[in-house]
Amino acid sequence: MSHASDIEDAASVLDNVARTSDLGSIPSLRNWTIPKLTAELVRKGIPFPATARKAELYRLLVSEHSGPCDQAGPSSEEVSMQTLNTSILQLHTLINSLCSRVDTLECKSSEAPAPAPVVGLTSAIPHTSVPPQVSATPQASVLPVGLNMLVPNVAPAHFIPTNLKKDILDGKDVNLASLLIASHDVSENKTIACGEVSVILKAKDVRLSRKLTLAEFSMAFAIYRDVLCSVKPERREELDMYLFKVTELAHKYGGFTFYDYHKSFSAKAAAALVQYNYTVNWALVDTEIFCNHFAGLKAPVCSRCQSIAHTTEWCNTVNSSSEVNPGTSSPTFQPRNQKHSGLIDKLGRPIKYLGKSQICNNFNFGSCNYNQCRLLHVCAFCFRAHPKASCPQKSKA
Repeated sequence: MSHASDIEDAASVLDNVARTSDLGSIPSLRNWTIPKLTAELVRKGIPFPATARKAELYRLLVSEHSGPCDQAGPSSEEVSMQTLNTSILQLHTLINSLCSRVDTLECKSSEAPAPAPVVGLTSAIPHTSVPPQVSATPQASVLPVGLNMLVPNVAPAHFIPTNLKKDILDGKDVNLASLLIASHDVSENKTIACGEVSVILKAKDVRLSRKLTLAEFSMAFAIYRDVLCSVKPERREELDMYLFKVTELAHKYGGFTFYDYHKSFSAKAAAALVQYNYTVNWALVDTEIFCNHFAGLKAPVCSRCQSIAHTTEWCNTVNSSSEVNPGTSSPTFQPRNQKHSGLIDKLGRPIKYLGKSQICNNFNFGSCNYNQCRLLHVCAFCFRAHPKASCPQKSKA
């Protein structure tokens, strides 16, 4: 039997039940009153005694309505009940057939491989035969307990306090040192109660006033850039160029002047945004601020070839081996602290030591104007009591 034939059989059974219910809705003769029964008998011309009761009138009317052939047959009510019972029996048979087909489908679906159980769901959920619907959105996979899962990398900008993130996005002047201080390590404010008046003394963190080294500046500004680019990704190239420019200034001039330049530039950019609603291009070097901080410093040139393309330690004329004094055989004039080798001052000149004392570069490359200079005024080449510019042994080398 196909599904279509089952549906047609169900429809025919429902029609029979409906017709049987319509016959049962006609008023029965038993419910008729005596005047109505007598009126019906008079209309049909059936004689009846004047003292007849309701039962006798009903019997005469039923016998006349059934006819002589139906005297012994069942009444219309009995026929209706038999038809109704037959229809109900057919309906039960059809329902049982549909239930058997559903059980067959359940057996076939149970043979298919079941999906892996999800950890956390209870086993009290009843089983249903409805196939699971495929969700349009991808769901996060849940691994069984005990298996290691690779945790995605969390950006350092995620740990920045909310107030600092808001200041960065608003274009305010932010102290980069505050981005390197952990939120749980911030000094707490003190509250002094004087009767009904309480005074809050803000804690002064000395770490906020220190100058950052190049490594600290690069790390803090990278966090600053990531926070800002999370909302404005189009500014990432601009901020990367700014980081390169400041790093270049730190590499050429040395010292902490590059950080002073950054603080002045950041304050000027914040002021331009507040006063004129103008966003400064960080990729361009501000000439005015650059002159204010770097004008008093010597141009970063190589002390050997006087080139501005590289510093002294990157000069191609420098021998890879350590510089040896050819005029003396005694090693007492050579620097003993090898840990200070490779250092340069803020003008890009190499710093040398005699023993544990630093040699004055101003004395060797020009003149030292400090009356109380604590550095050694000896030649950085032969370690004699004359400047390096007038060293006789250097000209022989």
